[in-house]
Amino acid sequence: MTEFINVGTLTDLADGSIFEPGAVKTLDTKAQDDPFNQILIDEGHIVPLTDGEPKATSKKGGDK
Repeated sequence: MTEFINVGTLTDLADGSIFEPGAVKTLDTKAQDDPFNQILIDEGHIVPLTDGEPKATSKKGGDK
């Protein structure tokens, strides 16, 4: 089981539960593999937590 945080908008998961922005939910393997939830994961709306922090996809560089 893995904890996920909703970094997107208010959404519902495949089981019909509401997942609010900023909320954390634990998803078992079956829930993670559900095609509906997988879309949310693949598109970055919900991201797995690692040591209490979401896995970030950051780009190096930036304005100076």
